[in-house]
Amino acid sequence: MTSDPQTTHPLRTRVEWPTVALSLAIYTTWILTTLYHARIGLALTILVGAWTTAWHNSLQHEIIHGHPTRWRRLNTLLAVAPLSLWLPFESYRQSHLAHHNGDLHVTERLHLVGPDTLRDDLVISAPHVLTAPWKTTRTFYRQRGRKFEIVEGECRQGDFQAQTDKDGNAVFVLQSQDDGNVIPGAK
Repeated sequence: MTSDPQTTHPLRTRVEWPTVALSLAIYTTWILTTLYHARIGLALTILVGAWTTAWHNSLQHEIIHGHPTRWRRLNTLLAVAPLSLWLPFESYRQSHLAHHNGDLHVTERLHLVGPDTLRDDLVISAPHVLTAPWKTTRTFYRQRGRKFEIVEGECRQGDFQAQTDKDGNAVFVLQSQDDGNVIPGAK
């Protein structure tokens, strides 16, 4: 079940007036830019239009997360106008909330497939948004002449120490911890 941020804050009774004022400023700017585009010129129209559209996308994101009021229908009225013309607000709301409700799962496997080759296998599953898991593989090649290093390790600060293996390759070696943490495979 999708957690609706509009209903997860039942004690919130305030209206966030700065956000309401921001939405009025965004729509006013958009309308004035549209009405006076011929007078202000193409360059300024593009600049102000792009800025206003980005601002509106930020406003939509805030509204998805339950701002500026506790009433979802009122908030939706503040965001529903399709200024960017590419994604209806309700579609954006549903797809954005999918990554908050636990249905999004990302699996990434980074591994060395050769002394100078790193492969990154990525699978994203989101059954409420995607019709099938999205899979991609990216391959990275070390260019030894440019002094780049590819080493395999985990992102656990302090658990690994940079060393050189018997073949002269840079590696991370698992270290034991003195703070009582048990690290499988540590010396």
